[in-house]
Amino acid sequence: MTDKNLNTKENKHIRPNDWVETTLGEACVFNYGKGLKTETRISGNIPVYGSSGVTGWHNEALINEKGLIIGRKGSVGTIYKSEVPFFPIDTVFYITQKDTKCNLEYLYRLLQSLGLDRKNSDSAVPGLNRENAYSTEILLPRLLEQQAIASVLSAFDNKIELLREENKTLEEMGQTIYKEWFGGYSVEKPEELPEGYRVGKITEIINREPVSYKCDKKDLDSKGKTPIIDQGADGLYGYTSREPDFIATKENPVILFTNHTCNYWFIDYSFCAIQNVLPYRGKDGYDEYFLYFMTKGSITFIEYKGHWPNFVAKDFVIPSVEIAQNFSEIAKPILEKISDNNSQIQSLISSRDEILPKLMSGIVRVNDFNSN
Repeated sequence: MTDKNLNTKENKHIRPNDWVETTLGEACVFNYGKGLKTETRISGNIPVYGSSGVTGWHNEALINEKGLIIGRKGSVGTIYKSEVPFFPIDTVFYITQKDTKCNLEYLYRLLQSLGLDRKNSDSAVPGLNRENAYSTEILLPRLLEQQAIASVLSAFDNKIELLREENKTLEEMGQTIYKEWFGGYSVEKPEELPEGYRVGKITEIINREPVSYKCDKKDLDSKGKTPIIDQGADGLYGYTSREPDFIATKENPVILFTNHTCNYWFIDYSFCAIQNVLPYRGKDGYDEYFLYFMTKGSITFIEYKGHWPNFVAKDFVIPSVEIAQNFSEIAKPILEKISDNNSQIQSLISSRDEILPKLMSGIVRVNDFNSN
């Protein structure tokens, strides 16, 4: 996504004749969320949204329909969509269909294109001022074209979601096989381990790889080809035009552990990274296909607050190199398929984010709609 907001009155020289010049405040209402302390939440299936996304679950919804969530405090200007009833807390704004005359799905995409994260208020605590957001100048197509634009962008997301679901199934398959092979052995009973197995530290079979931590928001570039990896659940922070700081390939993959958040990724492409993304590779015959399933989830945020020192201090049941390599023969096609899917996901995200501001500004038009 480009830093420049193409959906503005300043760009009216490229505006289609049937699009309306207006402001965000004229197009929708930002409602304030409601406070809900963690200790007062009752376990349920209602997602609780803060400015960083879903922060927990509750048994009662504040909003009993789908809606949009905008980060107000903390992660300012973040945009989320809930397809189910939800509870927006007091660090966010929210919008439902009755709060706008726009197609809600189109409005979701429009908000993503406006750069609201750059509209911080001038205070010690980052915040999105509602009046500042309302003053944002926008261009709006007619409702039918809004629906058509939303459909185009939703098609990208639907494909991305299908690939992610496939990856989830593949991950579960790999973990199930790993447990069938090694789940019956315990570090607590080393005397019961069969021949070829031992209890040891992970540093006996991995090397942590150095990586430069120089990337931040200023390096983001929608035209860049180098992925930036961060600690978030998806891993992909964005793209940069810089050369990669870390080289990984299909022949020489790497596993990433994120300090504090405890995410694990199998990566076979070169990348840049932000701080606390810690790569490691196998050594002495133990490859990344085995190590990924061996180490994934072994340290969690709840358990150890996610620090690398806890990871390397943990005991593991380590099989012989031969046994590990036999398992890798099964794990390799699983991880290669996941990696191929991730490449498709990145390509789809890049294409979606590139076309988003063009659709929102009218530079690119959707032909498949009734303009009469």
